[in-house]
Amino acid sequence: MTTVDNVKELRKNINSEFHEWYADAERISNDVGCEISVPRIAGRQTNRANSVIQGGTTEDYYRMNVAVPFIDHLLQELLTRFEQENRVYSSPCSNYK
Repeated sequence: MTTVDNVKELRKNINSEFHEWYADAERISNDVGCEISVPRIAGRQTNRANSVIQGGTTEDYYRMNVAVPFIDHLLQELLTRFEQENRVYSSPCSNYK
């Protein structure tokens, strides 16, 4: 299984995977005396997309607004970087005589 396949599998199972990550983050935040909260939401946003989930939990907010876009971006970058035409092929020892 390649790294790209692993990231695709992670994206497919993002709900369960993120739940584990969030539980770890909650445990750490409790250990240091912090509370995980959703950033303040503006009623009307004109300069950027307001992709906030209304009425969701903090876990839903961070999964949909941080984790999913990050995993999608990572997957796209990996696919772009390792496209067939971007690969450099050379036979082993061809440069060594």
